[in-house]
Amino acid sequence: MKRILLALFAASLCINESGFAQDNGPFDASTASTDGNVIAFVGQKIFVRNDESWPPEQDAKDDEIVIYMDGRYQARYKVETLVGGDYDAPIIDFHAYDHYGMPRVSKVESALIFVHDGPDTRVHSKYNFYEVHRTSDGDWASCGSAYVQNDPDEKEKEPLEPISFLNPVQVNVASLMM
Repeated sequence: MKRILLALFAASLCINESGFAQDNGPFDASTASTDGNVIAFVGQKIFVRNDESWPPEQDAKDDEIVIYMDGRYQARYKVETLVGGDYDAPIIDFHAYDHYGMPRVSKVESALIFVHDGPDTRVHSKYNFYEVHRTSDGDWASCGSAYVQNDPDEKEKEPLEPISFLNPVQVNVASLMM
């Protein structure tokens, strides 16, 4: 029995070898872009973690005190589908800033994410993402926003249409109201 368990464990390490390399590679959100490129992509979360180098140490001779209102996080995603912008690597690293703690995008496995490719670093467009799921025809879709369909001021509403997802999808409706 022990041999079978050891063989299964060894096999799982071989299967997940590429995942370990993605998790442990050096984080690099640097960019040389200066044109304000916005990268929109559907990504699968590899990790989102606290950036231990944030906030930066202040120079002792400065008489100013800087208070940082946001935490900074390091995020790494596998690029499943590029929707817009210029980016051609299979993995993307970027920083995410959030006033409330761990960014909400980190709570979903796949999301449509918007990243600004700035002069020094790639930065997540604060709080902007959409949880998406693979559909049975290979596309990506979201279950929609309660705000759009229930907005009394919105005269022209997009018609709702059934979507067949590859796997069952559950949506916490209360989270759509936040």
